[in-house]
Amino acid sequence: PPRIERALTQMRGVLRVSVDPLLERVVVGYRSQETGPRTLIKALSDLGYDAHLWHAAGQQDAIGRLSKAAEIAKARRQFLWALALTTPVFLIMMVFMHIPALKPAMMWDAWPSRRHGWHHDGPHAARMPLGWLLSWLLTTP
Repeated sequence: PPRIERALTQMRGVLRVSVDPLLERVVVGYRSQETGPRTLIKALSDLGYDAHLWHAAGQQDAIGRLSKAAEIAKARRQFLWALALTTPVFLIMMVFMHIPALKPAMMWDAWPSRRHGWHHDGPHAARMPLGWLLSWLLTTP
């Protein structure tokens, strides 16, 4: 591997080269304005070596932060969807019950008896649902 050191140190922008044959690792210090990882990898490939980037511990932390940021973004999206889907339910159950116009005298749980009043024979049975409807219309602002 002295030829690796020689080849890389002759490149423009390379500051230092350290080759570890046991670990099969080359550490290169360089000026990013003059050269970059692709150029260094191509130079090693031209020498007949297989090369790829190795991430130092600090870079692994940065990668971990990026994956954590993606996880936070996913949780935020899920929260916003849950908020959008539960807000109408909350409004119907907790807020609308305090608005007088939305509390009709003709409640839905008594609807079967009112329907029976419309179809039942007799003047009294027909007038009751009509009275309920009229009272609701007159009391609703």
